Amino acid sequence: YAIGFKSGSTWAVRSKLFKGFISSGCSVTTFDLKTDEVLLFEGFIDFLTYLTIKGSSNLNCSVIVMNSASFVQHAIKWIESRSKIKKIFYFRDNDQAGLKTLDIIKNNLNNVSVIDQSDKYKPYKDLNEAYIKCKNLNL
Repeated sequence: YAIGFKSGSTWAVRSKLFKGFISSGCSVTTFDLKTDEVLLFEGFIDFLTYLTIKGSSNLNCSVIVMNSASFVQHAIKWIESRSKIKKIFYFRDNDQAGLKTLDIIKNNLNNVSVIDQSDKYKPYKDLNEAYIKCKNLNL
């Protein structure tokens, strides 16, 4: 069993045994509510964890799930195509890839405020791991 999420023209698939894409054509997953603020997640499980913490699947702003840090340029392109966006809350992994993508985003989106959310779940690898270990996160 696995869970799948639309990613470009294919699907991102996650399970205990597999993390990948069904075919080529993968990209970021977006929920465009046309807001000036965006929640940005490195992975889909962290997005689902965020919804669990909030206790609701109702979104009050747009969301981008990169599905992989390697899709950071796809996320940047999507944000650049929406001039209304002024603020990004980035739920990155606490690792080198997360730091690198944070720098890339900040360096490419000069007119957008990027707020790193990872301090809220340090010392854990990501939001999901923090939730599993301590449950009482304040986001």
